Amino acid sequence: MTSFEIKTISPKDCIRWSLADRPVDEFGDIIELANDIKKNGQIEPIIVRPLKKDSQYKYEVVAGARRWKACLDAEMNVLAIIRNLTDDEAIVAQVRENEKLKISDYSKGISYAKMLKSGNITQTRLCKVLGFSRSKLSNYLIFAKIPEEIWEAIGKKREKITSRSAQGIYYLSQKGKAYKDALIELTPEIRNGAGVRKLERLVESHVAKDKPPSENIIIDEKGNVYGSWQKHKLIISSGLEIDKPELNKVIIDFFKLSNK
Repeated sequence: MTSFEIKTISPKDCIRWSLADRPVDEFGDIIELANDIKKNGQIEPIIVRPLKKDSQYKYEVVAGARRWKACLDAEMNVLAIIRNLTDDEAIVAQVRENEKLKISDYSKGISYAKMLKSGNITQTRLCKVLGFSRSKLSNYLIFAKIPEEIWEAIGKKREKITSRSAQGIYYLSQKGKAYKDALIELTPEIRNGAGVRKLERLVESHVAKDKPPSENIIIDEKGNVYGSWQKHKLIISSGLEIDKPELNKVIIDFFKLSNK
Protein backbone atom coordinates (compact mmCIF):
# COMPACT_ATOMS: atom_id res chain seq x y z
CA MET A 1 0.00 0.00 0.00
CA THR A 2 1.34 3.45 -0.91
CA SER A 3 2.42 5.47 2.15
CA PHE A 4 1.11 8.99 2.62
CA GLU A 5 1.02 11.96 4.96
CA ILE A 6 -1.54 14.68 5.60
CA LYS A 7 -0.28 18.26 5.62
CA THR A 8 -1.54 21.80 5.29
CA ILE A 9 0.08 23.26 2.18
CA SER A 10 -0.17 26.39 0.06
CA PRO A 11 -2.43 25.87 -3.00
CA LYS A 12 0.01 28.13 -4.87
CA ASP A 13 2.54 25.31 -4.65
CA CYS A 14 0.21 23.03 -6.63
CA ILE A 15 -0.68 22.53 -10.26
CA ARG A 16 -3.48 20.38 -11.71
CA TRP A 17 -2.58 17.02 -13.14
CA SER A 18 -2.55 17.01 -16.94
CA LEU A 19 -4.95 14.04 -16.96
CA ALA A 20 -7.52 15.74 -14.71
CA ASP A 21 -11.03 14.82 -15.83
CA ARG A 22 -13.11 17.70 -14.46
CA PRO A 23 -12.90 20.94 -16.46
CA VAL A 24 -13.04 24.25 -14.61
CA ASP A 25 -16.41 25.13 -16.16
CA GLU A 26 -17.90 22.14 -14.30
CA PHE A 27 -16.56 23.24 -10.90
CA GLY A 28 -19.82 24.91 -9.89
CA ASP A 29 -19.89 27.81 -7.42
CA ILE A 30 -16.29 28.12 -6.22
CA ILE A 31 -17.00 31.25 -4.14
CA GLU A 32 -19.74 29.43 -2.22
CA LEU A 33 -17.38 26.50 -1.56
CA ALA A 34 -14.61 28.84 -0.38
CA ASN A 35 -17.00 30.57 2.03
CA ASP A 36 -18.12 27.18 3.36
CA ILE A 37 -14.51 26.12 3.95
CA LYS A 38 -13.82 29.42 5.74
CA LYS A 39 -16.84 28.90 7.98
CA ASN A 40 -16.76 25.15 8.62
CA GLY A 41 -13.21 24.14 7.73
CA GLN A 42 -12.05 21.76 5.02
CA ILE A 43 -13.63 18.44 5.93
CA GLU A 44 -12.05 16.32 3.18
CA PRO A 45 -8.39 16.68 2.12
CA ILE A 46 -7.32 16.84 -1.50
CA ILE A 47 -4.88 14.26 -2.88
CA VAL A 48 -1.56 15.44 -4.31
CA ARG A 49 1.70 13.82 -5.32
CA PRO A 50 5.16 15.43 -5.07
CA LEU A 51 6.76 16.92 -8.16
CA LYS A 52 10.48 16.24 -8.19
CA LYS A 53 11.50 17.92 -11.44
CA ASP A 54 9.47 21.12 -11.37
CA SER A 55 11.09 24.34 -10.23
CA GLN A 56 7.79 26.25 -9.90
CA TYR A 57 5.44 23.78 -8.24
CA LYS A 58 5.92 21.26 -5.43
CA TYR A 59 2.79 19.16 -5.90
CA GLU A 60 0.39 17.89 -8.54
CA VAL A 61 -3.33 17.81 -7.68
CA VAL A 62 -4.65 14.33 -8.44
CA ALA A 63 -8.06 14.52 -6.73
CA GLY A 64 -10.04 17.31 -5.10
CA ALA A 65 -9.31 20.01 -7.71
CA ARG A 66 -12.48 21.92 -6.81
CA ARG A 67 -11.45 22.24 -3.16
CA TRP A 68 -7.94 23.22 -4.24
CA LYS A 69 -9.30 25.93 -6.58
CA ALA A 70 -11.57 27.32 -3.84
CA CYS A 71 -8.64 27.62 -1.43
CA LEU A 72 -6.41 29.08 -4.16
CA ASP A 73 -8.93 31.79 -5.06
CA ALA A 74 -9.63 32.58 -1.40
CA GLU A 75 -5.90 32.63 -0.57
CA MET A 76 -6.29 29.94 2.10
CA ASN A 77 -4.04 26.98 2.81
CA VAL A 78 -5.40 23.61 1.77
CA LEU A 79 -5.39 20.30 3.65
CA ALA A 80 -3.79 17.63 1.47
CA ILE A 81 -2.95 13.94 1.50
CA ILE A 82 0.52 13.66 -0.04
CA ARG A 83 1.15 10.34 -1.77
CA ASN A 84 3.94 9.10 -4.02
CA LEU A 85 1.62 7.77 -6.70
CA THR A 86 2.51 6.18 -10.01
CA ASP A 87 0.48 7.35 -13.01
CA ASP A 88 -1.59 4.18 -12.81
CA GLU A 89 -2.29 4.75 -9.10
CA ALA A 90 -3.10 8.41 -9.75
CA ILE A 91 -5.68 7.41 -12.35
CA VAL A 92 -7.27 4.99 -9.87
CA ALA A 93 -7.30 7.68 -7.12
CA GLN A 94 -8.95 10.20 -9.47
CA VAL A 95 -11.60 7.73 -10.65
CA ARG A 96 -12.44 6.77 -7.05
CA GLU A 97 -12.67 10.45 -6.03
CA ASN A 98 -14.97 11.31 -8.91
CA GLU A 99 -17.37 8.39 -8.48
CA LYS A 100 -19.32 10.60 -6.07
CA LEU A 101 -19.23 13.68 -8.32
CA LYS A 102 -21.51 14.70 -11.16
CA ILE A 103 -19.16 14.92 -14.13
CA SER A 104 -20.47 15.16 -17.69
CA ASP A 105 -20.16 12.30 -20.16
CA TYR A 106 -18.15 14.66 -22.36
CA SER A 107 -15.53 15.34 -19.66
CA LYS A 108 -15.29 11.65 -18.77
CA GLY A 109 -14.87 10.65 -22.40
CA ILE A 110 -12.17 13.24 -23.13
CA SER A 111 -10.35 12.29 -19.92
CA TYR A 112 -10.46 8.53 -20.59
CA ALA A 113 -9.10 9.16 -24.11
CA LYS A 114 -6.24 11.25 -22.68
CA MET A 115 -5.42 8.53 -20.14
CA LEU A 116 -5.14 5.90 -22.86
CA LYS A 117 -3.22 8.19 -25.19
CA SER A 118 -0.68 8.93 -22.43
CA GLY A 119 0.26 5.25 -22.36
CA ASN A 120 0.05 5.21 -18.56
CA ILE A 121 -2.80 2.72 -18.49
CA THR A 122 -4.13 0.03 -20.83
CA GLN A 123 -7.73 -0.19 -21.99
CA THR A 124 -8.14 -3.47 -20.11
CA ARG A 125 -6.87 -1.91 -16.88
CA LEU A 126 -9.01 1.21 -17.30
CA CYS A 127 -12.12 -0.91 -17.88
CA LYS A 128 -11.37 -2.78 -14.65
CA VAL A 129 -10.83 0.43 -12.66
CA LEU A 130 -14.03 1.99 -14.00
CA GLY A 131 -16.07 -1.19 -13.78
CA PHE A 132 -16.91 -0.80 -17.48
CA SER A 133 -17.21 -3.27 -20.31
CA ARG A 134 -15.12 -2.51 -23.40
CA SER A 135 -18.25 -1.45 -25.29
CA LYS A 136 -19.27 0.99 -22.54
CA LEU A 137 -15.79 2.52 -22.49
CA SER A 138 -15.93 2.83 -26.30
CA ASN A 139 -19.17 4.78 -25.96
CA TYR A 140 -17.32 7.35 -23.84
CA LEU A 141 -14.23 7.44 -26.05
CA ILE A 142 -16.38 8.53 -29.01
CA PHE A 143 -16.36 12.08 -27.59
CA ALA A 144 -12.66 12.41 -28.42
CA LYS A 145 -13.28 11.32 -32.03
CA ILE A 146 -15.77 14.09 -32.86
CA PRO A 147 -14.08 16.89 -34.88
CA GLU A 148 -12.97 19.75 -32.64
CA GLU A 149 -14.70 22.37 -34.82
CA ILE A 150 -18.04 20.77 -33.93
CA TRP A 151 -17.26 21.00 -30.20
CA GLU A 152 -16.21 24.62 -30.65
CA ALA A 153 -19.54 25.38 -32.33
CA ILE A 154 -21.50 23.63 -29.56
CA GLY A 155 -19.62 25.57 -26.88
CA LYS A 156 -20.26 25.19 -23.14
CA LYS A 157 -23.47 23.17 -23.60
CA ARG A 158 -21.29 20.19 -24.57
CA GLU A 159 -21.60 18.87 -21.00
CA LYS A 160 -25.31 18.19 -21.65
CA ILE A 161 -24.58 15.78 -24.50
CA THR A 162 -24.91 12.10 -23.63
CA SER A 163 -22.63 9.37 -24.92
CA ARG A 164 -25.51 8.10 -27.10
CA SER A 165 -25.96 11.50 -28.74
CA ALA A 166 -22.20 11.74 -29.21
CA GLN A 167 -22.24 8.50 -31.17
CA GLY A 168 -24.85 9.92 -33.53
CA ILE A 169 -22.88 13.15 -33.98
CA TYR A 170 -19.67 11.22 -34.65
CA TYR A 171 -21.14 8.88 -37.26
CA LEU A 172 -22.84 11.74 -39.07
CA SER A 173 -19.60 13.75 -39.07
CA GLN A 174 -17.84 10.86 -40.83
CA LYS A 175 -20.20 10.97 -43.83
CA GLY A 176 -18.36 13.89 -45.39
CA LYS A 177 -17.83 17.64 -45.26
CA ALA A 178 -21.45 18.45 -46.08
CA TYR A 179 -22.59 16.50 -43.03
CA LYS A 180 -19.94 18.10 -40.80
CA ASP A 181 -21.02 21.55 -41.99
CA ALA A 182 -24.66 20.66 -41.37
CA LEU A 183 -23.87 19.58 -37.80
CA ILE A 184 -22.10 22.88 -37.16
CA GLU A 185 -25.09 24.76 -38.62
CA LEU A 186 -27.44 22.76 -36.42
CA THR A 187 -25.56 23.22 -33.12
CA PRO A 188 -28.50 25.21 -31.64
CA GLU A 189 -30.61 22.04 -32.01
CA ILE A 190 -27.82 19.96 -30.45
CA ARG A 191 -27.53 22.39 -27.52
CA ASN A 192 -31.30 22.17 -27.02
CA GLY A 193 -31.06 18.40 -26.64
CA ALA A 194 -32.13 17.07 -30.05
CA GLY A 195 -32.19 13.27 -29.93
CA VAL A 196 -30.19 11.10 -32.31
CA ARG A 197 -33.10 10.33 -34.64
CA LYS A 198 -34.26 13.94 -34.83
CA LEU A 199 -30.70 15.11 -35.47
CA GLU A 200 -30.29 12.56 -38.26
CA ARG A 201 -33.45 13.84 -39.97
CA LEU A 202 -32.38 17.47 -39.57
CA VAL A 203 -28.90 16.80 -40.94
CA GLU A 204 -30.19 14.78 -43.89
CA SER A 205 -32.68 17.54 -44.70
CA HIS A 206 -29.97 20.19 -44.43
CA VAL A 207 -27.63 18.24 -46.70
CA ALA A 208 -30.42 17.55 -49.20
CA LYS A 209 -31.15 21.28 -49.53
CA ASP A 210 -27.61 21.84 -50.76
CA LYS A 211 -27.72 18.97 -53.26
CA PRO A 212 -28.93 19.27 -56.84
CA PRO A 213 -32.58 18.14 -57.07
CA SER A 214 -32.89 14.41 -57.60
CA GLU A 215 -35.93 12.34 -58.42
CA ASN A 216 -34.46 9.63 -56.19
CA ILE A 217 -34.89 11.74 -53.04
CA ILE A 218 -38.34 12.09 -51.50
CA ILE A 219 -38.29 15.65 -50.17
CA ASP A 220 -41.00 18.26 -49.58
CA GLU A 221 -40.92 21.97 -50.31
CA LYS A 222 -39.52 22.71 -46.83
CA GLY A 223 -36.54 20.43 -47.33
CA ASN A 224 -37.77 17.59 -45.12
CA VAL A 225 -36.42 14.27 -46.40
CA TYR A 226 -38.75 11.27 -46.05
CA GLY A 227 -36.79 8.69 -47.97
CA SER A 228 -35.17 7.80 -51.27
CA TRP A 229 -35.34 5.37 -54.16
CA GLN A 230 -32.32 3.06 -54.40
CA LYS A 231 -32.25 0.46 -57.19
CA HIS A 232 -36.06 0.26 -57.36
CA LYS A 233 -36.32 0.02 -53.58
CA LEU A 234 -38.03 2.60 -51.38
CA ILE A 235 -35.81 3.45 -48.38
CA ILE A 236 -37.64 5.33 -45.61
CA SER A 237 -35.57 7.83 -43.60
CA SER A 238 -34.59 6.53 -40.18
CA GLY A 239 -36.51 7.85 -37.20
CA LEU A 240 -39.84 8.33 -38.99
CA GLU A 241 -42.90 6.80 -37.40
CA ILE A 242 -44.72 4.76 -40.05
CA ASP A 243 -48.29 3.51 -40.07
CA LYS A 244 -47.54 0.52 -42.26
CA PRO A 245 -51.16 -0.49 -43.01
CA GLU A 246 -51.96 3.11 -44.04
CA LEU A 247 -48.82 3.33 -46.17
CA ASN A 248 -49.64 0.01 -47.82
CA LYS A 249 -53.13 1.32 -48.64
CA VAL A 250 -51.70 4.51 -50.21
CA ILE A 251 -49.28 2.46 -52.35
CA ILE A 252 -52.03 0.06 -53.49
CA ASP A 253 -54.35 2.96 -54.36
CA PHE A 254 -51.53 4.62 -56.30
CA PHE A 255 -50.86 1.56 -58.45
CA LYS A 256 -54.59 0.96 -58.99
CA LEU A 257 -54.95 4.50 -60.37
CA SER A 258 -51.73 4.26 -62.38
CA ASN A 259 -52.82 1.06 -64.11
CA LYS A 260 -56.30 2.17 -65.09
